[in-house]
Amino acid sequence: MLMFFASLSEGIGIAIFLPALQAAGFDLANQGSPHRFVAVVMALLSRLGLGTRLPLATVVALLAFIVLIRTAFMRLQHVYVTETVYQFVTRMDLRVYETIVRANWASIMRRRSSEFINLLTTEHERLIEATHEFLLLVAGFLGTALYIGLALLISVKLTLLLAGFGVLLALGLSKKTKQVHAAAMQASLEMMKVSGEALEHLQNLKVVKTYAAQDRDLALFSRSINKVSARMIETQRHAATTSFWWEGGSLMMVIGILYFALIFNSSSPATTLLLIAICARLAPKISVLNTSVQAVVTNLPAHTRMEAAISDLSAEAEPTGSSNAQLALQRSLAFDKVSFSTQCP
Repeated sequence: MLMFFASLSEGIGIAIFLPALQAAGFDLANQGSPHRFVAVVMALLSRLGLGTRLPLATVVALLAFIVLIRTAFMRLQHVYVTETVYQFVTRMDLRVYETIVRANWASIMRRRSSEFINLLTTEHERLIEATHEFLLLVAGFLGTALYIGLALLISVKLTLLLAGFGVLLALGLSKKTKQVHAAAMQASLEMMKVSGEALEHLQNLKVVKTYAAQDRDLALFSRSINKVSARMIETQRHAATTSFWWEGGSLMMVIGILYFALIFNSSSPATTLLLIAICARLAPKISVLNTSVQAVVTNLPAHTRMEAAISDLSAEAEPTGSSNAQLALQRSLAFDKVSFSTQCP
């Protein structure tokens, strides 16, 4: 709800942009769609008792009030998003730890303790980032949808053309997004292996020094850490390529739409001006959406690994009995001719 109202207040600020122009002396009476849009906004303001002829100072004050309201919503959104993220991640951590505690000892011994530590530390941090970026992604989609709705009110043809190119661009980059996720999954597995090897190397450091095998030990650890670095670089390379094509393609789409509006569509100056204002706000939001998508895809393997660990360990859980059940002693246990001495025989 806070995300919706924050986006809505931002959209209202843009919606009052044309009435502000009208109040400043711009004649929009013969401007087609903008004129109808202004008429709707002015009628709404009239119903609110603000009159149909607003002084410029009143419009500016109204815009400032809307900005303050949006800032308040953004503050509350930040607080509750943070609270939601940590509640979710804490719940996941407790689920993971509970399955570890309740698993039978044989299944625990088959795994490295570093695997559990990795789940509760490294993957914990990655899950925080993935969850936070996912919620920002939801907010970004809401804001983008509102701006697209405003653009539809101004020019249906141009907005549909922009949306069509956006869908084609997203479909074209879907393969790259999958590559980012696959590379991130491999990097997550390599990080888990390095965590285990690092713990083993530190535990055996005394033996390594005893046999003067520091160089060999360093070479082994260097090989493992370099493999992780290579995976992370590969992940970021795919993410950077996707961001390059997404942001570049989005910018070219916006420029193309504006060129079409100015040259081929013979749009009125007011229509073009408002579309430029909307696109100027829409382009950064698309960029933020892309950043959030890449962050979610890169860190999502943390959630996948946690859920996989929960599933595997739950299947190997120890049987639980009733704590109130009394043990029935069917055979006796006796000590016969047992002695104790502090002296060795």
